[in-house]
Amino acid sequence: MVKPSFDRKSDRTVLEVKQLAIGNGGRTLISDIDLSINSGEIISLIGDNGSGKSTLVRTLGGIQKPLAGQIYLNGAAFNSVTSSDKAKQIATVSAVSRENIMLSGYKFVSLGRYPFTGWNGILRKHDREAIDTAVDFVNVGYLMDRSIQTLSDGELQRLVIARALAQEPQIMLLDEPTIYLDSKSKNSLISILQKLAIDRGISIVSATHDVDHFEKISDTVWSIDIAESPRTILSGNTEDISFKRRFDIIEVSDQFIGDQEARNAIFIEASDYLKLLTERLFKRYGWRISETRSESQYVVVLDEMVKSDVEAVFWKLIGSDYLSEECGYSFSELADWIASTSLQRSD
Repeated sequence: MVKPSFDRKSDRTVLEVKQLAIGNGGRTLISDIDLSINSGEIISLIGDNGSGKSTLVRTLGGIQKPLAGQIYLNGAAFNSVTSSDKAKQIATVSAVSRENIMLSGYKFVSLGRYPFTGWNGILRKHDREAIDTAVDFVNVGYLMDRSIQTLSDGELQRLVIARALAQEPQIMLLDEPTIYLDSKSKNSLISILQKLAIDRGISIVSATHDVDHFEKISDTVWSIDIAESPRTILSGNTEDISFKRRFDIIEVSDQFIGDQEARNAIFIEASDYLKLLTERLFKRYGWRISETRSESQYVVVLDEMVKSDVEAVFWKLIGSDYLSEECGYSFSELADWIASTSLQRSD
């Protein structure tokens, strides 16, 4: 049984940046970055082309040096952590060109063990076990004897994820992982990433233009604000960011829960837009959306409000068993409430 996602996240910070500035060729793209990544957190990094998404991914992965500021990995200053130790804790996943890659699926995935095997590439027992575990988790066993050259884009991307998982990382950084993928392959990849966070507690940051797919599973959105120069990053709960930016929302499918069973039932009373956002939030935490009040354990009522020219959402939640009423003014507060009820859910 897959554990519900509200059990996966912890308050343990695995990576933190303070007053970070990043860029290329001495030119600053983004400055004053103060962000943190918690264990098991899924983060979508969004922004226009050329806004600095890939540069941030490379900087957080230790591939590119920051222009200023500090990065801390599990509390240790980044510049004090060896390249080998960084690679054992952070896996960076970028688009792969199959040109000149004459490897079998197994050989390709085994490259994920490089931080542990070194230049000689000799696989020991634990290395093979890590590879087998990654292959089984991503369900790519049938590709192990295939040549990389014969794989579809979706199959290759699944192998890329398996290779990263073979590193046994705490953090996975992805740069446009759904590019070139069809809808079915995107859905499959999204499900795998959510399962990695739920089952393994791996923290995932994905730079993406594919907002519709990633917002369904993300806890947090990092949005690059191009109105400033240098640019800054806005960070917030996924639904709060969506509400402010008025993204087009598509209906969430239950398939993103994977084989997780829905727990509590919630009845939502809200306008169509707010209801879609709220349904997505509760589904991400493993709840069932009820069509009637009488069959639900909880009822949540939402309304849009404007306070001091700042858009906000007001919610009031009524529980039949555990509490009479709870109120809040953001989706982030609502998510915190859901997490606080994890011990009270029905089995």
